[in-house]
Amino acid sequence: MEMTLPRTVPSGNVRKGRGIIRQYIKKLKRTPARTRYIAVGIVSAVILLYLFVFRSSDTPNTATKLGVPSDAPVSKIISSEVKENQNALLAVADDKDNHFDPFKNVQIISWEPRVFVYKNFLSSSECQYLIDCGKDHLSRSQVVGQDKSEVVEARSSFGASLTREQTRAIDQRISAVTHFPIENGEHLYLLRYGSDQEYKPHYDWFADDLGKEWKDMLERSGQRYATMIIYLSDVEEGGETTFPNINKAIKPEKGDALLFYDMKPTCEVDHLTLHGGEKVKKGEKWIVTKWIHQKKYTDA
Repeated sequence: MEMTLPRTVPSGNVRKGRGIIRQYIKKLKRTPARTRYIAVGIVSAVILLYLFVFRSSDTPNTATKLGVPSDAPVSKIISSEVKENQNALLAVADDKDNHFDPFKNVQIISWEPRVFVYKNFLSSSECQYLIDCGKDHLSRSQVVGQDKSEVVEARSSFGASLTREQTRAIDQRISAVTHFPIENGEHLYLLRYGSDQEYKPHYDWFADDLGKEWKDMLERSGQRYATMIIYLSDVEEGGETTFPNINKAIKPEKGDALLFYDMKPTCEVDHLTLHGGEKVKKGEKWIVTKWIHQKKYTDA
C-alpha cells in the first residue's frame, strides 16, 4: 500500500505573507525593467542585512558552546583574578615610561621543555626593593628532604621567604604573565649566592617517594607546575642558570625573569627541566624564585 504524507497546512501568517508576495510580483511585472531591477536589489539587500546582522544575535557565543550561560559572569569562563591582573599588566605595557612590555620582551629559549626569558621584567628600583625586604633575614637555604626540609651541600645559598603583603604588585605581574592565579604560587623566596656558592642540578617538582608531610601538601596544592626566577642583580662572572638536558645556559641580568614549566601540557612532570645554578666566580647573585602549583597553595 502506498503511503501518503499528510499535507502541511500553512499558518495564517504564512498565508498572509504569500499573498503579499504574489501581489508584489504582479505589480512588479507591470513596471519597467529598470525599476524592476532596482526593486529586486533593494529587497535582496534587506534580506541579506536581516540574515547577517540581526540574526547574528541568535548564534551561540563561546560561553554557550562551553556550556556556560551567555549571561554568566566572566569568572565562570576565566579566573576573575587572572583577568584583573592581565588588565593591570596591559596598563603597565601602555605606560611609555615603563621598562617592561610583555608582548615584545619575550625570548624563547626552548619549547621542550618550555623555557622563556622576559627581559626587563622588573625595574632596578623594584629589584632593590625585594633585596631590602629580606636581606636582614637570610638563613642557609634548604631543600626538600624525605620528611622535612634540610640543609645540604648541593645548595649553598642563603635565603628568606617574603610576605604576600610585601610582594603583592609583583605577584600580580607574575600571575598576568603565567596565567595562574596569585593564590597558586608559593611566597616569593629571596636568595643570595656569594662567591663559590651554587645550586647543583635538580628538579623543582616533587618526587613520588616523599614523606607524609610533602604528600599531604601535594594533595592540597598539587604539583609544582611552573617556576619563575627573577634576577635582581648582574653577576660579574658565573652564576648562570643551566639546563643540562638541553645544553642551555641563561646569564643573570638584572631585572630579567626566567620562566619554565616543570610539567608538560599533559600534566606529567618534565624530566627535561633538570636545572641548576652555576657557581658564582666573581661578585654576588641575588634572585627571587616563585614556584607555582596546579591548585591553590597552602603550606599548612
